Amino acid sequence: MSTAVATVRDGAVALILAGQIGAAERVAAVLGAKLPDPARVFLVDTRPEARGDVLAHPLIAGDPSLWAGRCPNRRHTVVIAPPSGPLFSADDAHPKWRVTASVSVPLRDIASAYRHALADMLTPPRAAGRDSVPRGLESGLASVAGDVGRRWAAAFLRPLHEHEPARAQDPARDDLVATARTWLLSARDAPRRLFLHRSTVAARIRLIGALLGVDLATVGARAKLALALGIDTGRRAESVSVAGGAERFADVLAQPAATAWALGLLGDVLHAHGSVDAVTLSVWLQCDCEMQAVAHILCITVPGLRKRLIRLGERLSMDLLTPPAQHDLWLAMRALDC
Repeated sequence: MSTAVATVRDGAVALILAGQIGAAERVAAVLGAKLPDPARVFLVDTRPEARGDVLAHPLIAGDPSLWAGRCPNRRHTVVIAPPSGPLFSADDAHPKWRVTASVSVPLRDIASAYRHALADMLTPPRAAGRDSVPRGLESGLASVAGDVGRRWAAAFLRPLHEHEPARAQDPARDDLVATARTWLLSARDAPRRLFLHRSTVAARIRLIGALLGVDLATVGARAKLALALGIDTGRRAESVSVAGGAERFADVLAQPAATAWALGLLGDVLHAHGSVDAVTLSVWLQCDCEMQAVAHILCITVPGLRKRLIRLGERLSMDLLTPPAQHDLWLAMRALDC
Protein backbone atom coordinates (compact mmCIF):
# COMPACT_ATOMS: atom_id res chain seq x y z
CA MET A 1 0.00 0.00 0.00
CA SER A 2 1.44 3.37 -1.00
CA THR A 3 2.09 6.07 1.57
CA ALA A 4 -0.45 8.36 -0.07
CA VAL A 5 -3.21 5.75 0.01
CA ALA A 6 -2.36 4.87 3.62
CA THR A 7 -2.62 8.55 4.55
CA VAL A 8 -6.01 8.88 2.88
CA ARG A 9 -7.29 5.74 4.61
CA ASP A 10 -6.00 7.09 7.92
CA GLY A 11 -8.01 10.26 7.26
CA ALA A 12 -11.12 8.17 6.62
CA VAL A 13 -10.67 6.45 9.99
CA ALA A 14 -10.36 9.86 11.68
CA LEU A 15 -13.61 10.97 10.03
CA ILE A 16 -15.41 7.80 11.15
CA LEU A 17 -14.30 8.23 14.77
CA ALA A 18 -15.46 11.86 14.62
CA GLY A 19 -18.91 10.71 13.50
CA GLN A 20 -18.56 12.11 9.97
CA ILE A 21 -19.65 8.92 8.25
CA GLY A 22 -20.82 10.61 5.06
CA ALA A 23 -17.48 12.34 4.58
CA ALA A 24 -15.62 9.11 5.29
CA GLU A 25 -17.72 7.29 2.70
CA ARG A 26 -16.86 9.96 0.12
CA VAL A 27 -13.16 9.51 0.90
CA ALA A 28 -13.53 5.75 0.47
CA ALA A 29 -15.31 6.25 -2.84
CA VAL A 30 -12.35 8.28 -4.13
CA LEU A 31 -10.22 5.18 -3.53
CA GLY A 32 -12.81 2.96 -5.21
CA ALA A 33 -13.51 1.23 -1.90
CA LYS A 34 -16.40 0.83 0.54
CA LEU A 35 -16.48 1.10 4.31
CA PRO A 36 -17.67 -1.97 6.25
CA ASP A 37 -21.15 -1.58 7.69
CA PRO A 38 -21.67 -3.11 10.21
CA ALA A 39 -18.13 -3.19 11.53
CA ARG A 40 -15.91 -4.00 14.49
CA VAL A 41 -13.13 -1.95 16.05
CA PHE A 42 -9.75 -3.44 16.91
CA LEU A 43 -7.09 -1.56 18.84
CA VAL A 44 -3.48 -2.68 18.58
CA ASP A 45 -1.01 -1.53 21.24
CA THR A 46 2.69 -1.59 20.37
CA ARG A 47 5.83 0.34 21.15
CA PRO A 48 5.56 3.81 19.53
CA GLU A 49 8.34 3.03 17.07
CA ALA A 50 6.53 -0.15 15.97
CA ARG A 51 3.29 1.45 14.79
CA GLY A 52 4.48 1.28 11.19
CA ASP A 53 4.84 -2.47 11.62
CA VAL A 54 1.13 -2.71 12.44
CA LEU A 55 0.10 -0.83 9.30
CA ALA A 56 2.49 -2.93 7.22
CA HIS A 57 1.41 -6.25 8.71
CA PRO A 58 0.07 -8.66 6.04
CA LEU A 59 -3.20 -9.14 7.92
CA ILE A 60 -3.86 -5.40 7.59
CA ALA A 61 -1.98 -4.13 4.54
CA GLY A 62 -3.07 -7.12 2.48
CA ASP A 63 -6.80 -6.77 3.16
CA PRO A 64 -8.49 -3.71 1.58
CA SER A 65 -11.64 -4.34 3.65
CA LEU A 66 -9.69 -3.31 6.76
CA TRP A 67 -9.29 0.40 7.50
CA ALA A 68 -6.38 1.25 9.75
CA GLY A 69 -5.42 4.60 11.25
CA ARG A 70 -3.91 6.38 14.20
CA CYS A 71 -5.75 6.30 17.49
CA PRO A 72 -6.61 9.74 18.94
CA ASN A 73 -5.47 8.46 22.33
CA ARG A 74 -1.94 7.32 23.12
CA ARG A 75 0.05 4.97 20.90
CA HIS A 76 -2.59 2.60 19.63
CA THR A 77 -3.56 1.79 16.05
CA VAL A 78 -7.26 1.61 15.15
CA VAL A 79 -8.44 -1.08 12.75
CA ILE A 80 -12.03 -0.97 11.50
CA ALA A 81 -13.00 -4.34 10.07
CA PRO A 82 -16.08 -6.11 8.70
CA PRO A 83 -17.74 -8.41 11.25
CA SER A 84 -17.36 -11.49 9.05
CA GLY A 85 -13.58 -11.33 8.97
CA PRO A 86 -11.28 -13.38 11.20
CA LEU A 87 -10.72 -12.15 14.74
CA PHE A 88 -7.43 -10.26 14.70
CA SER A 89 -5.44 -11.16 17.81
CA ALA A 90 -1.95 -10.87 19.20
CA ASP A 91 -1.43 -14.56 18.41
CA ASP A 92 -2.09 -13.76 14.75
CA ALA A 93 0.19 -10.73 14.69
CA HIS A 94 3.01 -10.40 17.19
CA PRO A 95 3.45 -11.80 20.72
CA LYS A 96 4.45 -8.37 22.07
CA TRP A 97 1.38 -6.62 20.71
CA ARG A 98 -1.80 -6.31 22.72
CA VAL A 99 -5.12 -6.33 20.89
CA THR A 100 -8.65 -5.54 22.05
CA ALA A 101 -11.85 -5.64 20.04
CA SER A 102 -15.43 -4.43 20.11
CA VAL A 103 -18.57 -6.24 19.15
CA SER A 104 -20.07 -5.70 15.71
CA VAL A 105 -22.05 -2.45 15.46
CA PRO A 106 -23.58 -0.29 12.73
CA LEU A 107 -20.98 2.04 11.25
CA ARG A 108 -22.79 5.08 12.70
CA ASP A 109 -22.11 3.67 16.20
CA ILE A 110 -18.42 2.96 15.61
CA ALA A 111 -17.35 5.81 17.93
CA SER A 112 -19.08 4.04 20.83
CA ALA A 113 -17.44 0.76 19.87
CA TYR A 114 -14.09 2.53 19.80
CA ARG A 115 -14.59 3.96 23.28
CA HIS A 116 -15.28 0.54 24.71
CA ALA A 117 -12.38 -1.10 22.91
CA LEU A 118 -10.23 1.70 24.33
CA ALA A 119 -11.59 1.06 27.83
CA ASP A 120 -10.55 -2.57 27.49
CA MET A 121 -7.13 -1.50 26.23
CA LEU A 122 -6.65 0.77 29.24
CA THR A 123 -7.57 -2.06 31.61
CA PRO A 124 -4.43 -3.70 33.04
CA PRO A 125 -3.75 -6.99 31.23
CA ARG A 126 -4.03 -9.07 34.40
CA ALA A 127 -7.55 -7.72 34.95
CA ALA A 128 -8.64 -7.72 31.35
CA GLY A 129 -8.05 -11.43 30.73
CA ARG A 130 -7.03 -12.76 27.34
CA ASP A 131 -6.57 -10.47 24.37
CA SER A 132 -9.21 -9.93 21.71
CA VAL A 133 -12.29 -10.73 23.76
CA PRO A 134 -14.90 -8.42 22.24
CA ARG A 135 -16.43 -5.95 24.64
CA GLY A 136 -20.09 -5.08 24.23
CA LEU A 137 -21.62 -1.64 24.43
CA GLU A 138 -23.52 -2.49 27.60
CA SER A 139 -21.10 -1.10 30.15
CA GLY A 140 -21.46 2.66 29.61
CA LEU A 141 -23.94 4.91 31.37
CA ALA A 142 -25.34 5.94 27.97
CA SER A 143 -26.54 2.39 27.35
CA VAL A 144 -28.52 2.20 30.60
CA ALA A 145 -29.91 5.75 30.55
CA GLY A 146 -33.15 4.60 28.89
CA ASP A 147 -35.96 6.91 27.77
CA VAL A 148 -35.18 9.34 30.58
CA GLY A 149 -31.65 9.72 29.24
CA ARG A 150 -32.81 10.06 25.65
CA ARG A 151 -35.21 12.85 26.54
CA TRP A 152 -32.56 14.64 28.57
CA ALA A 153 -29.94 14.29 25.82
CA ALA A 154 -32.41 15.57 23.20
CA ALA A 155 -33.15 18.67 25.27
CA PHE A 156 -29.50 19.23 26.21
CA LEU A 157 -28.24 18.95 22.62
CA ARG A 158 -31.13 20.79 20.97
CA PRO A 159 -29.27 24.16 20.74
CA LEU A 160 -26.37 22.38 19.07
CA HIS A 161 -28.54 20.41 16.64
CA GLU A 162 -30.57 23.51 15.75
CA HIS A 163 -27.55 25.75 15.24
CA GLU A 164 -27.46 27.51 11.88
CA PRO A 165 -24.17 29.21 10.92
CA ALA A 166 -24.37 32.95 10.37
CA ARG A 167 -21.93 32.82 7.44
CA ALA A 168 -21.17 30.21 4.81
CA GLN A 169 -17.62 29.76 6.14
CA ASP A 170 -18.78 29.18 9.72
CA PRO A 171 -18.98 25.56 11.03
CA ALA A 172 -22.32 23.82 10.53
CA ARG A 173 -23.94 21.78 13.28
CA ASP A 174 -22.50 18.50 12.00
CA ASP A 175 -19.03 20.05 12.03
CA LEU A 176 -19.54 21.13 15.64
CA VAL A 177 -20.75 17.68 16.70
CA ALA A 178 -17.76 16.03 15.01
CA THR A 179 -15.42 18.52 16.69
CA ALA A 180 -16.96 17.85 20.09
CA ARG A 181 -16.70 14.06 19.75
CA THR A 182 -13.05 14.20 18.71
CA TRP A 183 -12.08 16.84 21.28
CA LEU A 184 -13.68 14.87 24.11
CA LEU A 185 -11.53 11.86 23.25
CA SER A 186 -8.29 13.85 23.25
CA ALA A 187 -8.16 17.64 23.27
CA ARG A 188 -4.45 17.63 22.47
CA ASP A 189 -4.81 15.50 19.35
CA ALA A 190 -8.12 16.96 18.11
CA PRO A 191 -6.56 19.52 15.72
CA ARG A 192 -4.54 16.82 13.97
CA ARG A 193 -7.46 14.40 13.82
CA LEU A 194 -9.78 17.09 12.45
CA PHE A 195 -7.19 18.64 10.10
CA LEU A 196 -7.81 22.02 11.73
CA HIS A 197 -5.62 24.62 13.39
CA ARG A 198 -5.71 24.45 17.19
CA SER A 199 -7.15 27.99 17.37
CA THR A 200 -10.01 26.89 15.10
CA VAL A 201 -10.75 23.91 17.33
CA ALA A 202 -10.62 26.16 20.42
CA ALA A 203 -13.05 28.61 18.81
CA ARG A 204 -15.46 25.80 17.95
CA ILE A 205 -15.34 24.46 21.52
CA ARG A 206 -16.10 27.94 22.87
CA LEU A 207 -19.07 28.15 20.50
CA ILE A 208 -20.34 24.72 21.56
CA GLY A 209 -20.09 25.72 25.22
CA ALA A 210 -21.96 28.96 24.54
CA LEU A 211 -24.72 27.17 22.62
CA LEU A 212 -25.20 24.61 25.40
CA GLY A 213 -24.75 27.09 28.22
CA VAL A 214 -21.91 25.16 29.88
CA ASP A 215 -18.26 25.79 30.66
CA LEU A 216 -16.33 23.06 28.87
CA ALA A 217 -13.22 23.94 30.85
CA THR A 218 -14.76 21.88 33.68
CA VAL A 219 -14.70 18.10 33.76
CA GLY A 220 -18.38 18.05 34.75
CA ALA A 221 -19.50 19.89 31.62
CA ARG A 222 -17.29 17.69 29.46
CA ALA A 223 -18.74 14.57 31.10
CA LYS A 224 -22.31 15.74 30.49
CA LEU A 225 -21.55 16.50 26.84
CA ALA A 226 -19.84 13.13 26.40
CA LEU A 227 -22.85 11.37 27.92
CA ALA A 228 -25.33 13.27 25.77
CA LEU A 229 -23.37 12.51 22.60
CA GLY A 230 -23.07 8.87 23.69
CA ILE A 231 -26.84 8.66 24.01
CA ASP A 232 -27.46 10.61 20.82
CA THR A 233 -27.24 8.56 17.63
CA GLY A 234 -27.27 11.46 15.22
CA ARG A 235 -31.02 11.96 15.32
CA ARG A 236 -32.14 15.55 15.49
CA ALA A 237 -33.52 16.57 18.86
CA GLU A 238 -36.99 17.19 17.44
CA SER A 239 -37.22 13.55 16.27
CA VAL A 240 -37.01 12.25 19.83
CA SER A 241 -40.23 11.87 21.74
CA VAL A 242 -40.45 14.13 24.76
CA ALA A 243 -43.59 12.54 26.15
CA GLY A 244 -43.65 12.97 29.90
CA GLY A 245 -41.87 16.31 29.81
CA ALA A 246 -38.26 17.37 29.77
CA GLU A 247 -35.96 15.43 32.07
CA ARG A 248 -33.38 16.94 34.39
CA PHE A 249 -29.84 15.66 34.42
CA ALA A 250 -30.38 14.56 38.02
CA ASP A 251 -33.28 12.38 36.83
CA VAL A 252 -30.90 10.48 34.54
CA LEU A 253 -28.44 9.80 37.35
CA ALA A 254 -31.13 8.92 39.92
CA GLN A 255 -32.27 5.83 38.00
CA PRO A 256 -31.48 2.49 39.67
CA ALA A 257 -29.61 1.35 36.56
CA ALA A 258 -27.35 4.40 36.77
CA THR A 259 -26.64 3.74 40.45
CA ALA A 260 -25.80 0.11 39.70
CA TRP A 261 -23.48 1.19 36.89
CA ALA A 262 -21.71 3.66 39.17
CA LEU A 263 -21.24 1.10 41.94
CA GLY A 264 -19.85 -1.38 39.46
CA LEU A 265 -17.41 1.18 38.11
CA LEU A 266 -16.08 2.48 41.41
CA GLY A 267 -16.05 -0.83 43.23
CA ASP A 268 -15.11 -0.52 46.87
CA VAL A 269 -12.97 2.63 46.54
CA LEU A 270 -15.63 4.97 47.85
CA HIS A 271 -16.75 2.53 50.54
CA ALA A 272 -13.52 3.25 52.41
CA HIS A 273 -14.62 6.80 53.23
CA GLY A 274 -11.69 9.07 53.98
CA SER A 275 -9.11 6.68 52.55
CA VAL A 276 -6.20 8.01 50.50
CA ASP A 277 -7.73 6.66 47.29
CA ALA A 278 -11.17 8.13 48.00
CA VAL A 279 -9.74 11.54 48.86
CA THR A 280 -7.45 11.52 45.82
CA LEU A 281 -10.32 10.64 43.51
CA SER A 282 -12.55 13.34 44.98
CA VAL A 283 -9.89 16.06 44.73
CA TRP A 284 -8.91 14.89 41.22
CA LEU A 285 -12.43 15.50 39.97
CA GLN A 286 -13.07 18.66 41.99
CA CYS A 287 -9.95 20.23 40.46
CA ASP A 288 -11.02 19.28 36.92
CA CYS A 289 -8.19 16.75 36.66
CA GLU A 290 -5.49 19.45 36.74
CA MET A 291 -2.28 17.82 37.97
CA GLN A 292 -0.68 20.91 39.51
CA ALA A 293 -3.78 21.96 41.44
CA VAL A 294 -4.42 18.46 42.79
CA ALA A 295 -0.80 17.96 43.82
CA HIS A 296 -0.84 21.29 45.65
CA ILE A 297 -4.01 20.43 47.60
CA LEU A 298 -2.77 16.94 48.49
CA CYS A 299 0.70 18.31 49.40
CA ILE A 300 2.52 15.86 47.15
CA THR A 301 4.66 16.23 44.04
CA VAL A 302 3.24 15.95 40.55
CA PRO A 303 5.27 12.74 39.88
CA GLY A 304 3.96 11.36 43.17
CA LEU A 305 0.41 12.20 42.17
CA ARG A 306 0.89 10.57 38.77
CA LYS A 307 2.09 7.36 40.42
CA ARG A 308 -0.87 7.43 42.81
CA LEU A 309 -3.32 7.92 39.93
CA ILE A 310 -1.76 5.07 37.97
CA ARG A 311 -2.04 2.78 41.00
CA LEU A 312 -5.63 3.86 41.62
CA GLY A 313 -6.40 3.37 37.94
CA GLU A 314 -5.11 -0.19 38.11
CA ARG A 315 -7.43 -0.79 41.03
CA LEU A 316 -10.37 0.58 39.04
CA SER A 317 -9.23 -1.00 35.73
CA MET A 318 -9.13 2.46 34.14
CA ASP A 319 -6.56 5.00 33.04
CA LEU A 320 -7.42 8.09 35.09
CA LEU A 321 -5.17 10.26 32.94
CA THR A 322 -7.43 9.88 29.88
CA PRO A 323 -10.56 11.99 29.25
CA PRO A 324 -13.04 9.09 28.74
CA ALA A 325 -12.14 7.66 32.16
CA GLN A 326 -12.41 11.09 33.78
CA HIS A 327 -15.87 11.58 32.29
CA ASP A 328 -17.07 8.19 33.52
CA LEU A 329 -15.67 8.78 37.00
CA TRP A 330 -17.36 12.17 37.31
CA LEU A 331 -20.68 10.72 36.18
CA ALA A 332 -20.34 7.79 38.58
CA MET A 333 -19.54 10.07 41.51
CA ARG A 334 -22.54 12.25 40.72
CA ALA A 335 -24.82 9.21 40.31
CA LEU A 336 -23.88 8.00 43.80
CA ASP A 337 -24.59 11.47 45.20
CA CYS A 338 -28.15 11.47 43.79
